[in-house]
Amino acid sequence: MAVKVSGTTVIDDSRGLTNIVNVAANGTISFNNIAYPTTDGSDGEALVTDGLGNLSFASAGVTTGKAIAMAIVFG
Repeated sequence: MAVKVSGTTVIDDSRGLTNIVNVAANGTISFNNIAYPTTDGSDGEALVTDGLGNLSFASAGVTTGKAIAMAIVFG
């Protein structure tokens, strides 16, 4: 794969793709035009999506009890 950097944009020449990864001057990082949060989540949070390409940190919806039950069922 041939990759080059043009300013803050990484370009994959071998596939003809552009704007794969972009790092803006304010520190925002995006991948395929999906922006990642610029702050850390809190303890117990995970990176989640609303299904529309918006990412944020929120509760992953897995409690300790659910995690233990899943470990028992799925090994």
